[in-house]
Amino acid sequence: MSETTTLELAGSGNEVQRRVVAACDALLPVWLGLYVVSLATAMSGMEIFSSLLSLTLGVRLLVALPAGFRWEWPPFSIPLLLFSAVIVLGVMFGRADWPDKVHDLGRLRFFLVYGALFYYFRFWQPAPRAWLRPLVAVVLVVGVYGIVQHFIPLDLVRPAGKQIIMFSQPDLKIGPMVLGTFNHHLTFSNIYLFYACVFLGLALYGASKRWAYGALAGLVLLLCFWSYSRAAWLAIPISVGVLLLPQGKKRVGISVLLAVLLAVVLFVSSPAALERGLRPFLASEEGLTLTPRFRLWQIQFELFKSSPLIGVGWNNNERFCAESFHKLFPGAQFDFCGHAHSTLLQVLSTTGILGVAAFLMLWGAIFGRLWRGSVDFARGSFE
Repeated sequence: MSETTTLELAGSGNEVQRRVVAACDALLPVWLGLYVVSLATAMSGMEIFSSLLSLTLGVRLLVALPAGFRWEWPPFSIPLLLFSAVIVLGVMFGRADWPDKVHDLGRLRFFLVYGALFYYFRFWQPAPRAWLRPLVAVVLVVGVYGIVQHFIPLDLVRPAGKQIIMFSQPDLKIGPMVLGTFNHHLTFSNIYLFYACVFLGLALYGASKRWAYGALAGLVLLLCFWSYSRAAWLAIPISVGVLLLPQGKKRVGISVLLAVLLAVVLFVSSPAALERGLRPFLASEEGLTLTPRFRLWQIQFELFKSSPLIGVGWNNNERFCAESFHKLFPGAQFDFCGHAHSTLLQVLSTTGILGVAAFLMLWGAIFGRLWRGSVDFARGSFE
């Protein structure tokens, strides 16, 4: 914990201020720890504890600034502000109702959480990688549980309430997809693939415990594969390849070969995974099984053309998807609508050309900073 003005406050006789400062300094690491735990377990926890962290930090800064504190822009502030400005314009000029507009604007609060974390790590300076301990413990527990759940239809969180989306062996109805404590396989894979990259980065470039981090990364990557998320299947080799690039072409080549062999073994040993991988290219009554997704993507382009500069408004592509579907495909079976199922198209239809430009600027700045900075990609991307 950083040196603060607590003594000065006490000397001035302001007991209330002193106690507020002490309470905030005691609560901040608690909220951070619970936030890190919730990152691997519950999205509601992420929201609750990140909000508590931000609120406590705000109170702390209002009551007394730490010694040496100075206001400064967090990294990537310019593209974040540009992207936020486009979102605000799109929401305000979109045709959603006012309650929906307020809800959509409220989602910008997550950018404030980023600012709060920046200042906390910069001026309170918790022990290096202290956030890793609870994250490793929770991911390991969820990982072991996920392996069991893959082969046994077990759900400790909602024993009677969670619907099994897909069996690992459909014909025998054995084992649901790995969901951990999340309610959808895409949620699980999207979140845990990031942690797999964190652990793999530490295994490749960390100073200690490389084998332990490598084993944990392998476990999480296996769980992401078993989630049967096709997006994860595409993202895993790309993510691992980027992390391996500094290792040199020879190591990258060997790693790619081993990864291909492992993928072949996994797909051959899991007929359900192979069937899911081939499913988009199988024929259905209306053409390829991928046809509904093509329609969804076409809807995104039509929404974009209706407002090419700032988009139709955040979330409005999902609100008005059904309306666009029936207009573009009269008489077709309505079976797939909502989120664009493509991040770039989601941003394009909701924020237009300006939003896509700011979005690409943001991620270009992030990857550029990581590439030019420390080879410890994992810590840099997390903090």
